[in-house]
Amino acid sequence: MKIKISLKDVIKSPILTEKALIDQAKGKYHLWVHPEATKGQIDRAFQELFSITPLSINTTTLKGKEKFNHRTRSTTRRPIRKKAIITIKKGEKVKELTIKEK
Repeated sequence: MKIKISLKDVIKSPILTEKALIDQAKGKYHLWVHPEATKGQIDRAFQELFSITPLSINTTTLKGKEKFNHRTRSTTRRPIRKKAIITIKKGEKVKELTIKEK
């Protein structure tokens, strides 16, 4: 079942890890996206926000872990998250997502 998600809600935030920063030099950007967003929606949102057409989009869904609180004897569940790795053309950069190096 498809859910209508506005394009401004599709991309949540960039992922800033060592691996993500290394991949930026290769033209790959790691982003947290809405868990129910499709690749087409991610593509359109990326084009609208950054005015760059992606070559490919790879997504992975990270299931939320179940945590047990010993004090209250109850379990809680972390939310489901979705990660998108967006590849752009060689030589292009997204200024808003690039971290300046020394």
